[in-house]
Amino acid sequence: MVERGWTDDGPNGNPDATSGVREPMQTTRVPTLRALLPLVAFVAVAWPATLAAASPPAGVSPPPSEQPPERPPYEAWLDRPLPTDAAPGTGLDVGVTIWDALGLEIPRLGATIFVQAVPPAGGGDPVRVVAIRDWPGHFRARIDVPPGGLDRLETGIPATVCENDVCRPDDWIIPVVGAGPPPDAPITTVAEARIDVGDPALAADAPTNLSVVVRARANWASVPLPADIVVRAREPRGPNVAAATLTLADPASGTYRGSITIPRTGELVLEAATDTDGGDATRFGTSMIPVSVGAGSRSGGGPAPAAPGAAGRTDEGLPAIVVVLLVGAAFVGAGVMLVGFRSGGR
Repeated sequence: MVERGWTDDGPNGNPDATSGVREPMQTTRVPTLRALLPLVAFVAVAWPATLAAASPPAGVSPPPSEQPPERPPYEAWLDRPLPTDAAPGTGLDVGVTIWDALGLEIPRLGATIFVQAVPPAGGGDPVRVVAIRDWPGHFRARIDVPPGGLDRLETGIPATVCENDVCRPDDWIIPVVGAGPPPDAPITTVAEARIDVGDPALAADAPTNLSVVVRARANWASVPLPADIVVRAREPRGPNVAAATLTLADPASGTYRGSITIPRTGELVLEAATDTDGGDATRFGTSMIPVSVGAGSRSGGGPAPAAPGAAGRTDEGLPAIVVVLLVGAAFVGAGVMLVGFRSGGR
């Protein structure tokens, strides 16, 4: 218990103060060392037990953390199978498509990779050249068969690893697994489409014949074509307005034929795709063309129909000059009447 100090406010001081009165002040008790000893003892006993419970048993390895691989599982697909009888020194045109077997997509790699021709064992060193990208994920190169012959082709990305200030080559070899387009690649990534509508000035509410030619993007022996594709008419950077399904009419040339009917006029875009509502994911990126849709015979393009009862009526309303004269006469008559009224009032 601590007593507060004396207050000695005069007549002009604190009106609420009482001069000469001592008031008690409440205080908070501070724990003493004797009171903290049981808590310290409890923590000293419980802490090792807690650590032991949280730690894995001896001899048991912690589960490995799930992290993405340092190098994705890429595959290389040659455009054509390797010749089996290529003589040393023969130049080979090589096309390679890189495929991501984990992401199931053609990755967008840098501008170059390397391609090397590896001779059989004991046949000398491989021949390496740089392959240039001609479209995302696809590379082309020309390489000579090594003097010791050709056993296989390898592709990869050059790399270097350094440890303790000592650097060494650590190329990322991408295994060649086959020839042709990657089997799981969508047709929109391994082929391009061209739409032909003849005259790009279309008529609304009228069917327009069109064709689409689908061609492989690389020198593959073949590319699997779907039985039909879709042509979508949409606003530029906007929603679809109409869609039509075209069937494969000529498999040899990859030509699809059909017709589309667009319900309204305006400036639109035609694009080929594998479905109606898939957006950019199912669209052939090279297929978009602008079209202008005008009014057709069934969409208000012809003369407007006559109003009921208008047939046989010869008058087309009063001429404008007559209307002006009538209005002027009405104002003059109203003025004459007003003057006469005032005169009669006098």
